[in-house]
Amino acid sequence: MMAQFGIFLLWSPWIVAFIRQVNRVDQEFWLPKPDWDTIIKTLRALLNASAQTQSNQMMTWILCAVLCFGLMYYRKKLSIFLFLAALFVIPVLGELIVSIRRPILSIGP
Repeated sequence: MMAQFGIFLLWSPWIVAFIRQVNRVDQEFWLPKPDWDTIIKTLRALLNASAQTQSNQMMTWILCAVLCFGLMYYRKKLSIFLFLAALFVIPVLGELIVSIRRPILSIGP
């Protein structure tokens, strides 16, 4: 507890500058709000990052099929099924929910 308090005291002179910077970033935010195209590109990148070319799109469909077969296989083992579904869904939904307030979902060039 004392170490945390010491760190806070050492960092406290920067609090005013930090608050100013946060306000400036909040006023001049550079990322656009996500649309359906951005969400689809994100899901494609999560499934297969090399699927940006036409020849690699087949691999995306193969990975989607493997994902569906895996979910069908584990549907009888509900705990594993829910765990695998949560591993895929929670990060994407988390980014989308946060992006309602301040966009964080961005796909590189």
